[in-house]
Amino acid sequence: MVALLGPLSGFQLPLAFTVVVLFFALHLPVSSAADQPSFLKGKWYLEPWLSDEFKGASLNKKKWLVGGLDGICANNWDKKLCSASAAPWEGRAPSLFVESNIVVKRGKLKLKSRIEPRNSHFPVYEHGSNPPKLLIDSDCNCKYEKYTTAAVVSKASFRYGYFETRAKIANVTLSSAFWAIGECFEIDVFETVGDERVVSSSTHHDYGKEGYTKSSKVSFNPTAAFHTYGALWSKSGVQVYVDGNRVHSLSKKQAQKKKQWPKKDCNMHVWLDNEVFSWEGYPKKNGSFEIDYVRVWSPCKKRGEVCKSKPRCQIECCSGRYKKKKKALLCR
Repeated sequence: MVALLGPLSGFQLPLAFTVVVLFFALHLPVSSAADQPSFLKGKWYLEPWLSDEFKGASLNKKKWLVGGLDGICANNWDKKLCSASAAPWEGRAPSLFVESNIVVKRGKLKLKSRIEPRNSHFPVYEHGSNPPKLLIDSDCNCKYEKYTTAAVVSKASFRYGYFETRAKIANVTLSSAFWAIGECFEIDVFETVGDERVVSSSTHHDYGKEGYTKSSKVSFNPTAAFHTYGALWSKSGVQVYVDGNRVHSLSKKQAQKKKQWPKKDCNMHVWLDNEVFSWEGYPKKNGSFEIDYVRVWSPCKKRGEVCKSKPRCQIECCSGRYKKKKKALLCR
């Protein structure tokens, strides 16, 4: 690169050095930021349609659904994608999910929460009711009013794997949450209210009862800086990690005893949201739940295992090598 510039003057040398540095910086692999977590044994691959570094100027709607009344799933529980992901859910009253609270800026996803009683979405009525009937949330027996929050939901789904976010909790009295849901149950990695120094994780299947929950104390204020939170979901349960350290586990067998894990697992969609928990009190100021990234890892397919399509084989086989045998595609 330098040789192509010819003889250099004293003025040109710093410029040439800068050009060379930029050239190599732009051509170095960028995957190091998403290296496989060290506690995952064997080879794993990053799920491209479930992972996001939020580098764009707005939410990537090829990957994400907007939760609540503003997205394509608004009031549409009949559509398979919408019902499986629960994206039509309006939020936990009195707070309401609105798209205007979703901001992507400077490599971060920000889910805003605002005190805005005059928001145009209020009052919220039951869909299709005539005459209009106020929508009441049975959890708090209250209507949607005064508070707006936000939710994003992955379009793609997965069954088993490690899903992780690096996030900073909103410094207000509401829940910042990272979880996954499917047609059969729900896994909550965390639902953290303000600066509480506890990570609570749970599973839910019978929503008429309390979920199966494990909690662990942490030494830091989660609203002060970014930390990583993840869950390794397997056929036997869920292991929860904070900053790369396992803090607790949710046993499938124990959860099933409490009817909080189904007999048969299903695909899950990733959620990030903020909600007002009425039993914790109400926010007195606006807030922001900030997310640096979402990453979902799956174990590489072994030699001879079936992969779904040529593009998927190039990812799932890790080596990128596969062969066609009869009508099936097999990793090599």
